[in-house]
Amino acid sequence: MMYPFKKIKNGVKWVYNRLHMSEREKFFRKYARYPRFVEAEITFRDMRFKTPDVPSVLQQLNEVFIVEKMRFSSQKEAPVIFDCGANVGTVSVYYKKLFPYARIVAFEADQKVARYFSENMKRNGTEKDVELVEKAVWTDANGVEFGAEGGDGGSVFFPGNRTKVPSVRLRDYLAREKTVDLLKVDIEGAELAVLEDCKDALQKIGRIFVEYHGYKAEKQKLDVLLRLLSDSGYRYLLENATGSHHPFVETPGGLLDLQVNIYAHR
Repeated sequence: MMYPFKKIKNGVKWVYNRLHMSEREKFFRKYARYPRFVEAEITFRDMRFKTPDVPSVLQQLNEVFIVEKMRFSSQKEAPVIFDCGANVGTVSVYYKKLFPYARIVAFEADQKVARYFSENMKRNGTEKDVELVEKAVWTDANGVEFGAEGGDGGSVFFPGNRTKVPSVRLRDYLAREKTVDLLKVDIEGAELAVLEDCKDALQKIGRIFVEYHGYKAEKQKLDVLLRLLSDSGYRYLLENATGSHHPFVETPGGLLDLQVNIYAHR
């Protein structure tokens, strides 16, 4: 009797998931002892990342390289990618590994973190055709108050270590491009203001990844952001990144009460 195809498919899927889980478990176990905000170097597969905050980069490497949540297909040999909130470079390195001839424009407001980005691009041999803009993505180029967190949580809303940093109007950078294959916007709460300012330029962008941040001290505006994307011709998928298993009885700690990953495409 022929073995049912469905059982074979499910068996292959189980083995595949176990192999990835094994890699994830080994990887996290190796670096679990590191506290937050301590500089270290992480070795992962054939890559090396220097970071000022190991826990935040572990999570990035899991989502970007192991799960590959940011993966997309392109008929172009050299897609154009904008990495807003580039941090230490995990996403940019991933895309240069996936598309060696890609042109990437990366933005990082925290100049201390931006130095790690530059170093990581070089040490992984992925610096070609990568432009780093050491400024905050904002709605104007007049500078903006920015709170440096020391890891991946620095933002215009972070209450500590606030200084005025240089800014760029993302709309101006988009105006220089004929098309943008993917726009990643992970700027810790400034995403709606920036995308609203770029509304007229969104038609040239094929895919948008947005990490929406709902700060407890601010009115939630996820509905406004989703309407903007829908009105601009995108369909989207939502992924809850808040991490609460019992939302009615567990109040998220920290500054945020809502965090949603949005994958928008045409």
